Amino acid sequence: RLRNCGRGRGAGHVRACPFVHIRAVALDATLVAEAELPISASVAKAEARLREASQIPCTERLQLVLPGGCGEQPLAGSVRLADLQLDTCEGSLQLVLTLVRCRRRLALSGSEDGTVRLWDLEHGETIHVLRGHSAAVFAVDTDWDRLQSLSRSEDGTLRLWDLASGVCLHELSGHQGDVVGVEVQDDWRLALSWSVDCTLCLWDLVEGRTLHVLTGHTDEICDVLV
Repeated sequence: RLRNCGRGRGAGHVRACPFVHIRAVALDATLVAEAELPISASVAKAEARLREASQIPCTERLQLVLPGGCGEQPLAGSVRLADLQLDTCEGSLQLVLTLVRCRRRLALSGSEDGTVRLWDLEHGETIHVLRGHSAAVFAVDTDWDRLQSLSRSEDGTLRLWDLASGVCLHELSGHQGDVVGVEVQDDWRLALSWSVDCTLCLWDLVEGRTLHVLTGHTDEICDVLV
C-alpha cells in the first residue's frame, strides 16, 4: 500500500525499495526517534528498534498508533510494515507513526533465593532479575516515581537498585547480621536500617555510604520510629 508524495524524479512512479524509513513522533508531533527496517518487518520489530533508538526504559510500555488515530487501538505487533499505508519520496519508503508512552503495571518481589524480580503484571512477565544478594531478601522498599528500590537481606547488606536498567546503584555494607528493617526518607536521600547485630546504620543513598553507625542496644531492636 504505497502513496507517492509526488516529489523528485519519477513522481507518480513507485520504485521498489526493501526498506522503510520510520519516523516516530510524540502526541505533540515532535520527533522522538527514527529507524530503518525491511518492509517485511513487523510492528513489534519496529517498536523494539524505536525503543532502543529513543532509550525509552523497559518499565514503560510503548505503543505505536497511526497519525490522527490516538484514540484508536494501537497497532498490533503482528502487523507488517508492508500492510500499512506508506509514503514514497524520491524512491524511498516513508512511514510516520505516533508513539505513545505508558507506565506499565509493575510489581517487585524479594525471595529466599537472594534475587529481586521486577514484574510486568499485564503480561505476566519478568522485566528484570536483580542479582547481587548472597542470601534471602527479606523486603523491598520502592519509589515508583523515581524507579528505585532498596532491598534488605539476610546477608547483612542493603542494595539500591535502578529499576529502569536493572542495575545495582549501591551496595550498602555495614551490618554484621541480618538486616531486619529499614526506614527511607521521603526524598530518598537517607535511609535508616537496623539489624540483629543490635546496631542501626544511617545511609546516604545518593553517595552510597554510611553516615553513622548507632550502637548501644544490647538485644534485638524491635522497632524504629523516624
